[in-house]
Order: sequence, then structure tokens, then C-alpha cells
Amino acid sequence: MQKIRLILNQNCQYNCIFCHKENMLSHNQSKSLNVQDYAFFVRTAKQLGFNFFALTGGEPLLREDILDIIKAISKTKCKLQITTNGILLNKLNKINCIDHINISLHTLDKKVYNQITNSNKDPMDILNNIKEFKSVNSTPIKINMLALSNLTLNENNLLAMIDICKQLGIDLKIIELLNHKSSLYLPYEEIQSQLQKLGYQILRDYRGGKVLINDTSKVIIQRCLCNYIKERDDSNDYCQKFNDLFLTPDGQINYCRYKESLNAYDFIKSRDKKQLKNLIERATTLTNYCPLKIDIKKTNS
Repeated sequence: MQKIRLILNQNCQYNCIFCHKENMLSHNQSKSLNVQDYAFFVRTAKQLGFNFFALTGGEPLLREDILDIIKAISKTKCKLQITTNGILLNKLNKINCIDHINISLHTLDKKVYNQITNSNKDPMDILNNIKEFKSVNSTPIKINMLALSNLTLNENNLLAMIDICKQLGIDLKIIELLNHKSSLYLPYEEIQSQLQKLGYQILRDYRGGKVLINDTSKVIIQRCLCNYIKERDDSNDYCQKFNDLFLTPDGQINYCRYKESLNAYDFIKSRDKKQLKNLIERATTLTNYCPLKIDIKKTNS
């Protein structure tokens, strides 16, 4: 297992057309985890060998206690990253205990950006936030761009995103869409093919995806695990190797968006380390019963 994703909230300034909201239909506001809850969870998970944690949402920087959460988790000496839309990136300007920041930015075209995010925000504001951050903080940044047919993965947008990342000295990661039935979906293989047509060559594997380079820049492409599983029969091994455990803001643990969550809330609140460890270990084995693989077998039988 690579990391545990801590979903800190469901709130966001955007309503992106592709957002799956981590398969969370609702969040029980009366059972929200606090700063010390997250610190306890991370300490416990570290004792099981987990050392890489990712803060996500929603938009995690909307939490008023986000800096306290970051500081409390960082005291465990774990590796920590955060994924944000970049609107509130300046909150992190003076924070030096994050190992990596992922910023969701799919295009620099304002019209397309507004169409994707259902907002009137200007992507250049996000770009300026990144420039300001880089002027005062050396934490590595990566831009996450979702591959959306006709919106982001056309040659003009692709070249523009590659060029701006090159100028800023940051990595670009292109991610395959989860919803493979969407009219916007482009398969991973086509993403790779478009980059190779631009002169990129495969350097190495990357969590089920690839790192590609040309003479001047590097691009990462990330396969959507579930789309891989739908097409192949080795889902268990693939999920075990590349998928992440995740914790919801109301204390539910899971390994897969298509499985029922395990309720860890009471164990976290009561600081029951033994029971929480048992639950985390149980969650890591649930991939052996992949519902997508079962559905595939039924369909093919």
C-alpha cells in the first residue's frame, strides 16, 4: 500500500463536472474528526507501517483548523502531501512541514476552466498563487490535470500546460478520468499516445502509470485504477499494489469507493489503538473481494 488519504471535508468552492466526491453521499456533521483525532489516527497507522499521508477533500484548505491539522500530523515525522484547487494556497506560504503539494489545474483557458469547475474563477489567479508560493516556499508542487476529451487533452491545451509547468519548474501529472462511460473519457493508452506524438518517451513506471520525458520536460500520466480493473482480471494484485486507503471526515475507513466503509469513529474518539489497528488491517484486505471483478465475471459468464 502506498499511502492513506485523509478526506478532511466535502466543502469546495467549485462543483466540477467530473467530481465523484469520493463516493460520499453525505457527511455526518455531528461526527467530524478534529485535530487530535487525525493525529491519533496517523500515529496508529504509522505503527502498522504506513508512513505516507495525503490531505484531500473537498477543498482541505477551507477547514479553519487546517494548519493545526498539518502541524499535528507532521509531529509524527511522516511524509505528508496535500491536494488543493489552489484558491487558498497562500495559507500554506509559511508552512514548511509538507513534503508535496498537488494543485488541480486543468487548463489556463478561462472559458474552459469555468465550464469544468462551474465557477467564474480565473485560472490565472491560481497560477499567480503558485508563483507567489514558490517565491517564499520551496515545497515541491505538482499540477494535476484531468484528461477530458475536447476540453483539456487537445494539443493547444496540452502544450500550454506543459509550457507553463516548464516555466515554473514544476511537474505536470495527467490523470485518467474515473467515469469511463462519460463522453469526456479518454483511455490511458490514448493519453500516452498523444504525449508520444509530441516527442515524449517513457522513462519509468509510476504507480500503475508512466513518467515520460523529452529534451526539456517531464510529464507523469496516472491510470485510473478502477478503469484498469474493469478491463482486466488481475484486479486484486493491482489494487493491493497501487490503491490507497482513505479516511472520511466522519471516521469511516475504506479501500475502495465501491465497498461499504468500516466505521472507525468510536475507536478514534475513544483512542482505542488496538481496535483501530484491527480495523485498518481489515480494510487493507478488503480488496481481495473486489466487487468490480465479481461483476465482470458475472457479465462474462
